[in-house]
Amino acid sequence: MGRFWVTLPLSDDDDRTKRERLEGHPRAGIAVIACHEGYPGHHLQLTVAADNSSLARRAVRSNLMVEGWGLYVEELMTDVGYLDQPDTRLLRLKDLLWRAARCVVDVGLSTGEMTFDEAVTYMVERPKLEPPNAIAEVRRYTLTPMQPSSYALGRQAILDLRDRARAKGWGMRLFHDRILGAGSLPPKLLARDVGLDG
Repeated sequence: MGRFWVTLPLSDDDDRTKRERLEGHPRAGIAVIACHEGYPGHHLQLTVAADNSSLARRAVRSNLMVEGWGLYVEELMTDVGYLDQPDTRLLRLKDLLWRAARCVVDVGLSTGEMTFDEAVTYMVERPKLEPPNAIAEVRRYTLTPMQPSSYALGRQAILDLRDRARAKGWGMRLFHDRILGAGSLPPKLLARDVGLDG
């Protein structure tokens, strides 16, 4: 049994801001978060990586693999029917749009092509984040450049590797065992390590 810690609205927030902050944490998202953060997401991936016999592999932690895996398993669990409730599927698709929008905003902020306020507006208008949550997100992006993009880019890299594995006749279990067993390597090194680099 796990627990979720949801940050409550600040006591000095006005009623509208409090409501918007809470709306950013819908019940339909609980199962998605459990898959992403728990099992078979980060908890599984990071536990297997921490148990790797190689000190170097235990020490290397690519956000592309870690966050990419978390987002990848959301889709995997949808495909196997676990996240098949209509409201959960809709929320997962909205969250996928949010992760894609992160790439646009992340690059825009890093290159100076987008201001903080433009980034907030983009996150409100495109993936439909509530304004207080959009502000918090963009604030985070300014502190961790390129980490927000790692979700969508890492997921796509894992999907590309999965396509290569299928073309070689690998089953899903073999593919997952191999990539998890390699640790949290960046996707290019991971591909070479597990024999999917060409």
